[in-house]
Amino acid sequence: MILPTGRVSFNGRHDGFPNHEIYKRIDKGTPVKLYRFYKKTPGHLVDPMDVEVNFSK
Repeated sequence: MILPTGRVSFNGRHDGFPNHEIYKRIDKGTPVKLYRFYKKTPGHLVDPMDVEVNFSK
C-alpha cells in the first residue's frame, strides 16, 4: 500500500519460499529496494506460514 504521505507500508505472513524483494519507484525514478527476503529453500513451502512481515518506510 502506498500511503498519501509517500510512505510505503506492507504486512502479512508467508511460508519462506520463494525468496523475493520489494521495490518502490517515485515518478519514473530509479527503483529503491525496500525489503529483501532471501533465506529459505523449496522445503519451506509447507505450512506453517512462519515468516511475519510488518514494514513501513
